[in-house]
Amino acid sequence: NWDKSLDIGIDPMNRGHRLILDVMNEIFDAAEAGKTGQPVVLLVSELVRVTKSHFREEEDFMAKTHYPDIENHKRIHKKLLTDLDAHALRIQAGNGIAAPDFFNFLRFWLSAHIKNIDRKYADNISGSYRDRDRRTPVAPTTTVPARDASTQLVPTARPPSRCRH
Repeated sequence: NWDKSLDIGIDPMNRGHRLILDVMNEIFDAAEAGKTGQPVVLLVSELVRVTKSHFREEEDFMAKTHYPDIENHKRIHKKLLTDLDAHALRIQAGNGIAAPDFFNFLRFWLSAHIKNIDRKYADNISGSYRDRDRRTPVAPTTTVPARDASTQLVPTARPPSRCRH
Protein backbone atom coordinates (compact mmCIF):
# COMPACT_ATOMS: atom_id res chain seq x y z
CA ASN A 1 0.00 0.00 0.00
CA TRP A 2 0.99 3.60 -0.57
CA ASP A 3 2.53 5.27 2.45
CA LYS A 4 4.56 8.36 3.27
CA SER A 5 7.86 6.53 2.69
CA LEU A 6 7.01 6.29 -1.03
CA ASP A 7 6.19 10.01 -1.34
CA ILE A 8 9.12 11.73 -3.06
CA GLY A 9 7.42 15.13 -2.92
CA ILE A 10 6.87 15.58 -6.65
CA ASP A 11 3.21 15.10 -7.50
CA PRO A 12 3.48 13.94 -11.14
CA MET A 13 6.09 11.33 -10.19
CA ASN A 14 4.06 10.26 -7.14
CA ARG A 15 1.03 9.70 -9.39
CA GLY A 16 3.13 7.42 -11.61
CA HIS A 17 4.44 5.53 -8.58
CA ARG A 18 0.89 5.11 -7.24
CA LEU A 19 -0.29 3.72 -10.58
CA ILE A 20 2.59 1.23 -10.65
CA LEU A 21 1.80 0.23 -7.06
CA ASP A 22 -1.90 -0.19 -7.89
CA VAL A 23 -1.09 -2.61 -10.72
CA MET A 24 1.39 -4.48 -8.51
CA ASN A 25 -1.37 -4.86 -5.91
CA GLU A 26 -3.81 -6.13 -8.54
CA ILE A 27 -1.27 -8.80 -9.54
CA PHE A 28 -0.72 -9.76 -5.91
CA ASP A 29 -4.47 -9.90 -5.22
CA ALA A 30 -5.01 -12.08 -8.30
CA ALA A 31 -2.27 -14.48 -7.20
CA GLU A 32 -3.65 -14.57 -3.64
CA ALA A 33 -7.07 -15.43 -5.07
CA GLY A 34 -5.53 -18.32 -7.01
CA LYS A 35 -5.98 -16.73 -10.41
CA THR A 36 -3.67 -17.78 -13.24
CA GLY A 37 -3.70 -17.69 -17.01
CA GLN A 38 -4.64 -14.78 -19.21
CA PRO A 39 -5.95 -12.46 -16.45
CA VAL A 40 -2.57 -12.49 -14.69
CA VAL A 41 -0.64 -12.24 -17.97
CA LEU A 42 -2.70 -9.15 -18.87
CA LEU A 43 -2.04 -7.56 -15.48
CA VAL A 44 1.69 -8.14 -15.81
CA SER A 45 1.58 -6.67 -19.34
CA GLU A 46 -0.18 -3.64 -17.88
CA LEU A 47 2.57 -3.31 -15.27
CA VAL A 48 5.18 -3.34 -18.04
CA ARG A 49 3.23 -0.70 -19.98
CA VAL A 50 2.69 1.72 -17.07
CA THR A 51 6.28 1.27 -15.91
CA LYS A 52 7.74 2.12 -19.32
CA SER A 53 5.47 5.15 -19.55
CA HIS A 54 6.41 6.32 -16.05
CA PHE A 55 10.13 5.84 -16.66
CA ARG A 56 9.89 7.98 -19.83
CA GLU A 57 8.08 10.71 -17.87
CA GLU A 58 10.59 10.49 -15.05
CA GLU A 59 13.58 10.72 -17.40
CA ASP A 60 12.01 13.69 -19.20
CA PHE A 61 11.48 15.36 -15.83
CA MET A 62 15.10 14.72 -14.80
CA ALA A 63 16.32 16.17 -18.12
CA LYS A 64 14.17 19.30 -17.71
CA THR A 65 15.46 19.84 -14.19
CA HIS A 66 19.07 19.13 -15.23
CA TYR A 67 19.55 16.26 -12.81
CA PRO A 68 23.31 15.56 -12.89
CA ASP A 69 23.04 11.78 -12.37
CA ILE A 70 20.43 11.20 -15.10
CA GLU A 71 22.57 8.77 -17.10
CA ASN A 72 23.04 6.48 -14.12
CA HIS A 73 19.32 6.68 -13.36
CA LYS A 74 18.55 5.71 -16.97
CA ARG A 75 20.86 2.68 -16.64
CA ILE A 76 18.98 1.63 -13.50
CA HIS A 77 15.66 1.99 -15.34
CA LYS A 78 17.00 -0.10 -18.22
CA LYS A 79 18.05 -2.86 -15.80
CA LEU A 80 14.67 -2.79 -14.03
CA LEU A 81 12.86 -3.02 -17.37
CA THR A 82 15.07 -5.89 -18.50
CA ASP A 83 14.30 -7.76 -15.28
CA LEU A 84 10.59 -6.92 -15.49
CA ASP A 85 10.44 -8.12 -19.10
CA ALA A 86 12.15 -11.40 -18.11
CA HIS A 87 9.62 -11.96 -15.31
CA ALA A 88 6.76 -11.12 -17.69
CA LEU A 89 8.00 -13.70 -20.20
CA ARG A 90 8.29 -16.39 -17.49
CA ILE A 91 4.78 -15.62 -16.25
CA GLN A 92 3.41 -15.76 -19.78
CA ALA A 93 5.22 -19.05 -20.50
CA GLY A 94 4.05 -20.42 -17.15
CA ASN A 95 0.35 -19.90 -17.91
CA GLY A 96 0.05 -16.78 -15.77
CA ILE A 97 1.60 -18.20 -12.63
CA ALA A 98 3.62 -15.54 -10.79
CA ALA A 99 6.40 -17.20 -8.80
CA PRO A 100 7.58 -15.91 -5.40
CA ASP A 101 10.75 -14.48 -6.96
CA PHE A 102 8.54 -12.11 -9.01
CA PHE A 103 6.97 -10.72 -5.84
CA ASN A 104 10.42 -10.45 -4.22
CA PHE A 105 11.51 -8.44 -7.26
CA LEU A 106 8.49 -6.12 -6.85
CA ARG A 107 9.24 -5.59 -3.13
CA PHE A 108 12.88 -4.83 -3.94
CA TRP A 109 11.78 -2.38 -6.64
CA LEU A 110 9.61 -0.49 -4.17
CA SER A 111 12.09 -0.41 -1.34
CA ALA A 112 15.29 0.16 -3.29
CA HIS A 113 14.23 2.15 -6.31
CA ILE A 114 11.39 4.44 -5.28
CA LYS A 115 12.43 4.94 -1.65
CA ASN A 116 16.13 5.41 -2.36
CA ILE A 117 17.05 5.95 -6.03
CA ASP A 118 14.11 8.21 -6.93
CA ARG A 119 14.53 10.08 -3.66
CA LYS A 120 17.98 11.20 -4.90
CA TYR A 121 16.64 13.14 -7.88
CA ALA A 122 13.77 14.49 -5.81
CA ASP A 123 16.14 15.75 -3.12
CA ASN A 124 18.54 17.13 -5.75
CA ILE A 125 15.95 19.29 -7.45
CA SER A 126 14.03 20.36 -4.36
CA GLY A 127 16.18 23.48 -4.02
CA SER A 128 15.00 24.61 -7.47
CA TYR A 129 11.38 24.71 -6.39
CA ARG A 130 9.73 27.67 -4.72
CA ASP A 131 6.43 26.03 -3.82
CA ARG A 132 7.20 22.61 -2.32
CA ASP A 133 3.54 21.60 -2.29
CA ARG A 134 2.83 22.31 -5.94
CA ARG A 135 6.41 21.67 -7.10
CA THR A 136 6.39 24.36 -9.77
CA PRO A 137 9.89 24.76 -11.28
CA VAL A 138 11.42 28.18 -10.84
CA ALA A 139 14.54 29.26 -12.73
CA PRO A 140 17.40 30.66 -10.64
CA THR A 141 17.44 34.45 -10.35
CA THR A 142 20.45 36.58 -11.21
CA THR A 143 20.99 40.31 -11.26
CA VAL A 144 21.80 41.98 -14.57
CA PRO A 145 21.84 45.65 -15.62
CA ALA A 146 18.46 46.96 -16.75
CA ARG A 147 18.02 47.68 -20.45
CA ASP A 148 16.94 51.23 -19.82
CA ALA A 149 19.54 53.89 -19.15
CA SER A 150 19.09 53.84 -15.39
CA THR A 151 21.63 52.34 -13.06
CA GLN A 152 18.99 50.26 -11.28
CA LEU A 153 19.62 46.52 -11.30
CA VAL A 154 16.70 44.26 -12.03
CA PRO A 155 16.48 40.56 -11.26
CA THR A 156 15.80 38.44 -14.32
CA ALA A 157 15.29 34.71 -14.63
CA ARG A 158 17.85 32.74 -16.55
CA PRO A 159 17.69 29.04 -17.32
CA PRO A 160 20.16 26.87 -15.43
CA SER A 161 23.27 25.93 -17.36
CA ARG A 162 23.28 22.47 -18.92
CA CYS A 163 25.24 19.75 -17.25
CA ARG A 164 27.87 18.14 -19.41
CA HIS A 165 28.42 14.39 -19.25
